[in-house]
Amino acid sequence: TFLVVLFVALAIAAYFFGPFILKTALVKWAALDSKYSPLVQKPATGSILPIEKWTDDKDKTAATKKVGELATIIVSDIPGYTWNPNTYEFSKNTTPVATPGASPVPVAVASPANQNILDELGLAWVGFYRRTWRGSTSYVSWEVGSKGTGGTVEKERKGPEIFFRHTLALNLDKLISSDNTEVNITVVFVIEIRNPHQALFISGAWVKNLYSAITQACKEYVGRKTEAKLRTERDSKKKDLVDFILNLSTQVGAGKPGLMETDGIWIVSARFEKFDFGADSPKLREARESVRVAQLGSAAATHDAETITKLGVAQGARYKEIVAAGPEAITLASQEAIAKALEKGGATPIVSIGTNAVTPAIVVPNKKP
Repeated sequence: TFLVVLFVALAIAAYFFGPFILKTALVKWAALDSKYSPLVQKPATGSILPIEKWTDDKDKTAATKKVGELATIIVSDIPGYTWNPNTYEFSKNTTPVATPGASPVPVAVASPANQNILDELGLAWVGFYRRTWRGSTSYVSWEVGSKGTGGTVEKERKGPEIFFRHTLALNLDKLISSDNTEVNITVVFVIEIRNPHQALFISGAWVKNLYSAITQACKEYVGRKTEAKLRTERDSKKKDLVDFILNLSTQVGAGKPGLMETDGIWIVSARFEKFDFGADSPKLREARESVRVAQLGSAAATHDAETITKLGVAQGARYKEIVAAGPEAITLASQEAIAKALEKGGATPIVSIGTNAVTPAIVVPNKKP
């Protein structure tokens, strides 16, 4: 009788507490992150969890463990994107256009009835001799404080998870315009890791490459513009430089592949939190003034040379006509030339021209002799 009661009690306990014990055991097993644990906890919404093949590192400290070979990638739900497990790439969803009068497009909704116990617990099966990603990501983020003012913050986010979308910032000081003006820029941009395999395992330096590409793009753009042109574009909210940055996703320089192909990332948006013109150093100011004076001198010399050439040709033809007309014509032309010169100077002398000429008194109009 006792054994029967004990058996019934155990059966009742197993019926009521068995699922709880089993679920607790599975969650604890997944938390081990060991080669003997085939389970992992799924990433939080908006995050990516790369799974590596197990590597026995000589140094067991988490800080020095090396990134292993990719085994698989576990992704959370990313609204608006579809995950392709074969190419390890997210693609943006296209919203179907509803036909008037047609039924809405059905959406598959998971129900408890078609969920297994792993889905219920938020676990994923990855197999034995697997581990979560050991890498980390260092970057400069843009964050808005409690007072509503934004600023750059240096961050390092260690694995195993990594965000799908990041808001990053880059300070670029002392860029030089085409007329040697210092330009200071803080650009804030949003990127998406659309191919985590490419970004984390093949490239491994996506942050560095991203910053390098944006820095070079801004240097080239500012270097082609004058200060006045840049001020006009800034004040009019022109988007040319923003578009230049966004295009880095598909092409970095002439004929070079974009960041999506090389690093698996896509620049979604960009804006400028700072775009001003810095004070010049004495050396830079002196150099700019030298360039300006040289440019003005060159332009003036060119203009003078052209003017002298034109006047010389015209005057040469006139002088020939005067000489051909005889001594009286020469005397009259000389008197006219002196009169014009005196009109500018304001003097009223009496001059004698030539040996056979009459000595005239030349009076400048509106002047007393």
